[in-house]
Amino acid sequence: MKPDKAPAYWPTRILLAVAIIATGVVVAFALWSAIWAPTFTGSSGPSYWEMPNNVGLELLAAAIAVVGLIWTIRIFRGPQDEPPAWRHRDRR
Repeated sequence: MKPDKAPAYWPTRILLAVAIIATGVVVAFALWSAIWAPTFTGSSGPSYWEMPNNVGLELLAAAIAVVGLIWTIRIFRGPQDEPPAWRHRDRR
Protein backbone atom coordinates (compact mmCIF):
# COMPACT_ATOMS: atom_id res chain seq x y z
CA MET A 1 0.00 0.00 0.00
CA LYS A 2 1.33 3.41 -0.97
CA PRO A 3 1.60 6.06 1.73
CA ASP A 4 -0.56 9.13 1.44
CA LYS A 5 0.91 12.07 -0.41
CA ALA A 6 1.99 15.12 1.53
CA PRO A 7 -0.57 17.93 1.87
CA ALA A 8 1.38 20.21 -0.47
CA TYR A 9 2.22 17.57 -3.10
CA TRP A 10 0.81 19.36 -6.16
CA PRO A 11 1.72 22.95 -5.22
CA THR A 12 5.30 21.79 -4.69
CA ARG A 13 5.39 20.13 -8.11
CA ILE A 14 3.90 23.23 -9.73
CA LEU A 15 6.53 25.47 -8.10
CA LEU A 16 9.30 23.13 -9.28
CA ALA A 17 7.90 23.23 -12.82
CA VAL A 18 7.79 27.04 -12.70
CA ALA A 19 11.43 27.10 -11.53
CA ILE A 20 12.51 24.82 -14.39
CA ILE A 21 10.62 26.87 -16.98
CA ALA A 22 11.94 30.18 -15.62
CA THR A 23 15.52 28.89 -15.65
CA GLY A 24 15.06 27.68 -19.21
CA VAL A 25 13.77 31.09 -20.27
CA VAL A 26 16.67 32.90 -18.57
CA VAL A 27 19.28 30.58 -20.09
CA ALA A 28 17.69 30.77 -23.55
CA PHE A 29 17.53 34.57 -23.42
CA ALA A 30 21.09 34.84 -22.14
CA LEU A 31 22.42 32.56 -24.88
CA TRP A 32 20.41 34.37 -27.55
CA SER A 33 21.60 37.72 -26.28
CA ALA A 34 25.22 36.58 -25.99
CA ILE A 35 25.36 35.10 -29.48
CA TRP A 36 23.06 37.16 -31.69
CA ALA A 37 22.41 40.46 -29.95
CA PRO A 38 24.67 43.31 -30.99
CA THR A 39 27.37 44.43 -28.60
CA PHE A 40 27.43 47.93 -27.23
CA THR A 41 29.35 50.13 -29.63
CA GLY A 42 31.74 52.56 -28.09
CA SER A 43 31.75 50.72 -24.79
CA SER A 44 34.98 51.26 -22.95
CA GLY A 45 34.19 48.72 -20.25
CA PRO A 46 36.46 45.81 -19.49
CA SER A 47 36.28 42.57 -21.41
CA TYR A 48 36.12 39.32 -19.47
CA TRP A 49 37.90 36.22 -20.73
CA GLU A 50 38.54 37.88 -24.11
CA MET A 51 34.79 38.31 -24.72
CA PRO A 52 32.82 41.54 -25.02
CA ASN A 53 31.51 42.76 -21.69
CA ASN A 54 27.86 41.93 -22.38
CA VAL A 55 28.61 38.27 -23.23
CA GLY A 56 30.43 37.64 -19.96
CA LEU A 57 27.68 39.19 -17.86
CA GLU A 58 24.93 37.28 -19.68
CA LEU A 59 26.72 33.97 -19.26
CA LEU A 60 27.23 34.80 -15.59
CA ALA A 61 23.49 35.45 -15.22
CA ALA A 62 22.71 32.11 -16.89
CA ALA A 63 25.16 30.32 -14.59
CA ILE A 64 23.55 31.87 -11.51
CA ALA A 65 20.11 30.76 -12.71
CA VAL A 66 21.33 27.18 -13.25
CA VAL A 67 22.97 27.07 -9.80
CA GLY A 68 19.71 28.31 -8.27
CA LEU A 69 17.76 25.58 -10.07
CA ILE A 70 20.19 22.91 -8.88
CA TRP A 71 19.87 24.21 -5.32
CA THR A 72 16.05 24.18 -5.60
CA ILE A 73 16.06 20.58 -6.82
CA ARG A 74 18.42 19.65 -3.97
CA ILE A 75 15.98 21.10 -1.44
CA PHE A 76 13.04 19.48 -3.22
CA ARG A 77 14.61 16.02 -3.10
CA GLY A 78 15.47 16.26 0.60
CA PRO A 79 13.62 14.43 3.35
CA GLN A 80 9.96 15.36 3.31
CA ASP A 81 8.55 14.89 6.80
CA GLU A 82 11.42 13.37 8.73
CA PRO A 83 13.57 15.79 10.72
CA PRO A 84 17.32 15.51 10.31
CA ALA A 85 19.07 12.97 12.51
CA TRP A 86 21.14 15.61 14.29
CA ARG A 87 18.10 17.60 15.42
CA HIS A 88 16.55 14.99 17.72
CA ARG A 89 18.82 12.98 19.93
CA ASP A 90 18.03 10.45 22.57
CA ARG A 91 18.56 12.03 25.99
CA ARG A 92 19.12 9.32 28.57
